[in-house]
Amino acid sequence: MLQSLKSNRHLDLLQSALCLSLLCGVLLASNAEAVRFEAGFDKSSWESESSIFECRMSQMVPQYGQVVFYRRAGERQQFFLDTKSVFFKRGRGSLQITGPVWKPRSAVTNLGYIDVVESKRPVTLGPKLAERIMAELGKGQQVVITRKPWYGDSESLSVAFNSMNYRPVYDDYIGCVSGLLPVNFDQVERTTLYFGGSKESLSKQQRASLDKVVVYAKADSEVTTYYIDGHTDSRGIMAENLELSKKRAEQVAEYLLRAGLDKDKIQIRWHGERYPVASNSTAKGRAVNRRVTVRLEKGEVSLDMASR
Repeated sequence: MLQSLKSNRHLDLLQSALCLSLLCGVLLASNAEAVRFEAGFDKSSWESESSIFECRMSQMVPQYGQVVFYRRAGERQQFFLDTKSVFFKRGRGSLQITGPVWKPRSAVTNLGYIDVVESKRPVTLGPKLAERIMAELGKGQQVVITRKPWYGDSESLSVAFNSMNYRPVYDDYIGCVSGLLPVNFDQVERTTLYFGGSKESLSKQQRASLDKVVVYAKADSEVTTYYIDGHTDSRGIMAENLELSKKRAEQVAEYLLRAGLDKDKIQIRWHGERYPVASNSTAKGRAVNRRVTVRLEKGEVSLDMASR
């Protein structure tokens, strides 16, 4: 009888151990399914790239890609994920601030939901959140972005990055930002100045627009040509309109020359009423036809007359 009881108890213990091992196996499998990308404590590092045209600060996340803070001349701060392949499912993800990696039980701060797209740049944040994240990293905190994977798993996928070696790189980044040009190439590649009636002289606003062109052109040695094209509306005599468009273009060219741009790079052209961009039958249309355009071109000099 005693032997039978011992055998039964032994069987119960084996069954309990088996059940426990199975349960543990389920829990481990469940935890394994929740994927988290992050740099290890000893592998975390920030890097910066600086120029007067753009500033970049990034951390490499192993097997995922990079987290990047980016500021381009003439534009506002942004943050984005730069991945090697598509990981996240399109939808709404979460943005959280947690304690540093050496304080795993620290409180979690939810910064809300963010838009996620299925692409190699799944998350892009504007200046407000980007600045908040930088501030939290400056305090030694960790940032976690979470969203379900694109392949439809029930578990979530997270990207985490921390503040290890952050401060000196951040200082370099801020120094770069303070030295950025006020505009970028896209903002000054084509500048249009509008004129009223038979007016030839430049207004204060037009001079301010040309000053931006000058600042950028002096800084970028890749700009090879400044095309200046004068236009008028169709009111009046055609020959007089041609002359008026010439005078306006020459006014602009003279301003750029006085500001220090290379005379050999300036190409002046005048077209009178020949190339309207709107109907001359309305006052609104005529107003946009009375214009001078300044177009910057990089690379080899082009004689293409199509883009005016």
